[in-house]
Amino acid sequence: MSEPPSPTSPSAAAASAGDVLERRKTEVIRKLAAHVPSDDGDPIRLKKLGIIEKVLASFEDPNMNSDYLDEINNFHSYRYQPMTSTLAYLDNIEQRLQLLKDIKTTKLKYTDPEVPPKALPAELITHVVWAAFMAAPIDALQTLLNNMQSGRVGYHALTDALGQVETNLPILIHIKRCVLLGTTDPHVAHIFSHAAISHVSMYRSKLNCLATIWGDARINRYQEAHGESLDVPQNMLSLNYTVHHRWDKAQVAFEPIGQVNNSTIRVRLHLLEDTKLRSLKRKRDSSRDEFQWRNDLAQDPRETLKPFKDQFSSPSPLELRLVSSVTQHIVRDGHIFDIKARNPAHLPSYELLDLQYRICLMATLLGGGETSDEYLSESDADNEGQARLSDSKKILVDQWFQRMETDPVDLATAVIERLEEEKAIEEAWGEPS
Repeated sequence: MSEPPSPTSPSAAAASAGDVLERRKTEVIRKLAAHVPSDDGDPIRLKKLGIIEKVLASFEDPNMNSDYLDEINNFHSYRYQPMTSTLAYLDNIEQRLQLLKDIKTTKLKYTDPEVPPKALPAELITHVVWAAFMAAPIDALQTLLNNMQSGRVGYHALTDALGQVETNLPILIHIKRCVLLGTTDPHVAHIFSHAAISHVSMYRSKLNCLATIWGDARINRYQEAHGESLDVPQNMLSLNYTVHHRWDKAQVAFEPIGQVNNSTIRVRLHLLEDTKLRSLKRKRDSSRDEFQWRNDLAQDPRETLKPFKDQFSSPSPLELRLVSSVTQHIVRDGHIFDIKARNPAHLPSYELLDLQYRICLMATLLGGGETSDEYLSESDADNEGQARLSDSKKILVDQWFQRMETDPVDLATAVIERLEEEKAIEEAWGEPS
């Protein structure tokens, strides 16, 4: 009788490999059977059956080769993520609205104890002030409410702070300016606008207007992140052109949700919506009656939002479809991905990303996301290379004619309104520091 092959012999290794292969095949057949329907009343399994049939048919295609198999393998290597609810960027909305109801009804103490406490007057709650509360972290709103109820924040302190928000927040929004799709044609996108770097000290100062609502500690972190040197990797992202363009227009936003380690930041993509409040900024606009601002701090933002229009098909909503170049999967709203850097010193700043995410939310809530590059263009520099305000004369003509294609308006009125806006921005900027 012949001896059984040694466990280390070539024949034993081949037999073992054959056993492993047979077990794999058996397991595949078992799993496959679990996904096919036992009757025609199971729509999900029927859909799976149809997909399986298509996959098997593709394997039998005479043109199938190793390259196509690599594409199929990449597609099925994708790790599916939970689908997010509509307007997921409006996080904890019910809790936020309840906090804002409490804030607007809480009576604030005056410095003079003889004067009875008083709630915030409705006329102070402009849509600009409301947007600042909507973009504030939930814990900051809870802290503000506690301070109001305990008397640590009084009437004059809070009303003065809201006045500063009304004055300075529009300027911060105007300054706003591929890690996502994996494409090989990335653009360098500055988190804090490259063209505004010479004005960063003024920007840091104006961030103070949000301290009462968002908290001193958070604003201090933001100010520290906006150092004198911002033309550095910490202030840059590598984005596909389409994503960069939509980010500039406040139609997408990147929410940093955690720092995995010193070389990785975890980010969530949000697809944003347009706002009915945009018409409030225009003196003659047929859509002004679309929404009436009620000076309500607890205004539900879901009532103010609407889909962006497709500029090439104005009655149709804009359909923004992003696709991963690696897996060919659609990158949907709420998609979570990691930004990594081999050198931790080159990782984008978490604080810069977080602030610009919140600025982007306020911009989209107010309809201010499409104006930043009209005033500050990254390619618009003087002979010494210093960023400066754009010469708007050609921009005025080009952009207002473009607007008239999808949003009919009296041209003379439109140009006058825009010149007034430009003058206000120039006065606010002043000379570079």
